[in-house]
Amino acid sequence: MILDPSTSILPPSLEAMPYQGTLLFTVATFIPYIGTILFGLFDLLMNGDSLCLLFVIGGSLCVIPEPVLDALVHCRFAPKNDLTFFLHRDSEIPWFMLASYGTYNGGISYYCYRKFQDKKKAITITGLWSIIAAGYLADFVLEYPVNNFPLQEYWGCQPFKILGMPWYLPAVNAIMPIVIASLVRTLGDQHLKGWKKLAVILIVPSGNVLGTASTAWPVWYALDLDAGSHVSNPAAVVSFILVATTVWIVSLQFQKPLVKGKAY
Repeated sequence: MILDPSTSILPPSLEAMPYQGTLLFTVATFIPYIGTILFGLFDLLMNGDSLCLLFVIGGSLCVIPEPVLDALVHCRFAPKNDLTFFLHRDSEIPWFMLASYGTYNGGISYYCYRKFQDKKKAITITGLWSIIAAGYLADFVLEYPVNNFPLQEYWGCQPFKILGMPWYLPAVNAIMPIVIASLVRTLGDQHLKGWKKLAVILIVPSGNVLGTASTAWPVWYALDLDAGSHVSNPAAVVSFILVATTVWIVSLQFQKPLVKGKAY
């Protein structure tokens, strides 16, 4: 993509990432991350159930495609980070992203999976929307301080950008645990037995990319066009519609099947 300097909002020239802010956020994200890992180990040792731990490992792997997704969504971390997890070209991915993905895409996806498996209180489309709302709020709480330290910045013609954050994005991020949990539930009940459960480690990051790409692609295209908010804002509306459609599609698996035209 070739940006026109006369019309484009160019990538930010962020100052070096502040060490104290980075350290604070790293510690804050690693506390629930370690807690989720310990819960997974406890469940494995006491109950023989490895699923939570597999979810967390898979969630941690979601950090690998982060530089690619950042490029698509026009997000850049501040450079010269003393707590860099890995470097991809000129993109420095901080350690707190590993913890954030492990907790969110791992732990929250596992929670959604257990909710989906609850036969005593079946999940409804209202329940799915409650998870989306909670995920939206959680994503905002996590990203707001990161954007305002600043440890990262969204650049370009971002749609509905308020308080440093494009407000369509938490909805896209909130759909990821639901998509991941749905994939594991659909495959797991019949096919993921014994050692085959290890497939969960790869299903989680794949579901992360699937959930993101299937709902955010209109905005990716609009950002790449770099034509202005009159293009990116409608694209974000389409992304909201795709999120709602995804929730509806996921809800279909919880509806009672039909036999001879009648529900039972």
